[in-house]
Amino acid sequence: MKKNILAICIILTLFSCKSDRPVHIEPEYVLKKWSKAIESLDYERYVECEAYPKTFEEFLSMYKDYYYEEIQVNIADKIIEKTETDNNANKYNKCELIFNCIVIDRKSNKAQKRINGNVDFIKFIDIPKSKQGWLMFNRTLIETNL
Repeated sequence: MKKNILAICIILTLFSCKSDRPVHIEPEYVLKKWSKAIESLDYERYVECEAYPKTFEEFLSMYKDYYYEEIQVNIADKIIEKTETDNNANKYNKCELIFNCIVIDRKSNKAQKRINGNVDFIKFIDIPKSKQGWLMFNRTLIETNL
């Protein structure tokens, strides 16, 4: 009897504890994974981070001269529970991260500029795309001085 009561108390404690974990942990991880993919020019890893990735040739052309380093997330929006739909009729939820980072020149390996940016993440609702988790959808980057 005492064991049953103890087990019930433990179960109630586990279910009653609210998580204070921020809702942006997974999108922040994806942003940093994307940054590492850019740094190493790893197209397969890059594709895992993007909702609508560029072609391999576009990827190489875009990131051949620079990469991002020291990404710091400043603000994270809560997940928008309102379902939106993309041009392909895929339904998704959305959140936004605001971040800053440094742009590194590949040839010199030196910091060139600081970037402030925001990136929208989407998480598809319908299977099979829902298994992909949070993906980068749209980004805006603004250059600032070092």
